[in-house]
Amino acid sequence: MIKLFPSLLITLLVTASLQAQAAKRFSLENWKISFTKALSDRNLSQINKLTDFKYLDSQAVPSCIDCDSKKKIKQARELFEKKKYTQAIDLYNQIPKSSDYWLSAIEEKGWAYFNQDQFEKALAETKTLLSPQFIGIIDTEAFFLQSLSQLRICDYEGILETDRSLKEKQRDRIAEIQNLSKTGVNETLKDIVSSTDQFPPQFEDFGDKLVHMPSLFYRDLEFQKQLLRVKIAQTALPLLNQTKYKKLSQEFESLKTSSSLKLQERIKQLATIEKI
Repeated sequence: MIKLFPSLLITLLVTASLQAQAAKRFSLENWKISFTKALSDRNLSQINKLTDFKYLDSQAVPSCIDCDSKKKIKQARELFEKKKYTQAIDLYNQIPKSSDYWLSAIEEKGWAYFNQDQFEKALAETKTLLSPQFIGIIDTEAFFLQSLSQLRICDYEGILETDRSLKEKQRDRIAEIQNLSKTGVNETLKDIVSSTDQFPPQFEDFGDKLVHMPSLFYRDLEFQKQLLRVKIAQTALPLLNQTKYKKLSQEFESLKTSSSLKLQERIKQLATIEKI
């Protein structure tokens, strides 16, 4: 349930990592240049390659990003389910601050402490989650964890403050997620579709947009695949309209429509999961 909006330290760590990976990202602008040339040269082999989504997915939508952290948090969750909280906490502690999964690890570690009746330690984790740089974009479960922990130590004044903070800081976000769970679309998604140029998407591509979208939506593979198809279609159609490739143009028109609907449906699903 992470929404990563980093502090200066996290920004520096992630920026260094992203700079090292930047050359590996799939660029729509580069694809456009290659596709334009293939059309101009009537290079059918290259055209077929550049419109083959099995190939494009392999270039733009890697099946695993931040694989080590993803593996560790999966293992930690399995241990959590088995009530092996100490071992789970050890794994949560191994998730680095540069990982998109870091805040998820913090929250889940807090619940592990809570289930061990270590309420002060659980509250220490919620202080991180509810710090100014995260409070507007995390989900409501962090507030719930803090309230329950405060209840267990009889901090009734703290419970009231947590409730006030939830209403003040999360009102807009809650409304956005509820809307997305019903419609699958908002102005932020439209902006993301319009502005995305590189794949796989990364959190620094979105900035304040993270406040208005489901947590880690940009890491979801189905979201990435459908967004890629929409963007490729949007990029290809103006080029194809200048050529005699009518069948290919029709295929991209159909792809644009179907993938837009699938993208919207996936956002509805992600928002519904978060709302629950």
